[in-house]
Amino acid sequence: MEKKMENMETVNEVVAVAASEPQVRDYAAEWSGQSTGMIGRDWCSWAAERNDEMLPRITGEAIALADVVNTKITVTDVYLENVQVVDDKTGEEHILPRILLICPDQVVSCVSMTAFTALSKIMRFKGTPTPEHPLILKPIQNMKGQKRFYNFQVLAK
Repeated sequence: MEKKMENMETVNEVVAVAASEPQVRDYAAEWSGQSTGMIGRDWCSWAAERNDEMLPRITGEAIALADVVNTKITVTDVYLENVQVVDDKTGEEHILPRILLICPDQVVSCVSMTAFTALSKIMRFKGTPTPEHPLILKPIQNMKGQKRFYNFQVLAK
C-alpha cells in the first residue's frame, strides 16, 4: 500500500502540470514520474509480481469504452501506453494515451485525452484501483460533431 500511495503522489504532482503542457506529451511518464522518450512508454497500476497474471489481460481482446457507456464497470487495474495517432484531416501526428481498464470480466479500451484527464482526477482523490479496492465507474460519453469526449461518474460500492 505504501508503494501505491507513493505512486499516486507522483500522479497527483504531475496532473496539475498536465493541463498547461504543449500538445505533444508523454502521458505514461506523467503517471510514472519519468520523462524520457514517448512512443513505447507505458505505466501500470499493479506490482511487478502480478505481471504474469496481467500480461494476457493487456494483450488479449478488449472492448471499446464506447460500448460500455452508461453501464457500471468495476476497475481493478489500469494499463496506459503512449500511442501515435495521425489526424485524418491534417495528417499531423499526435501522441495520445491508450488506456486499458482491467475489470474482473472484461478489458475496456480507449484512446482518449478526456478519459485520461478524468481518470487522473479520480485516482488523485480515490487512489489507484486494486482488486481489493476497485473503482466502480459509469462511463459517460458526450459528442461534439464527430468527436467523442469521455468522463466517468464514480459510483458507490
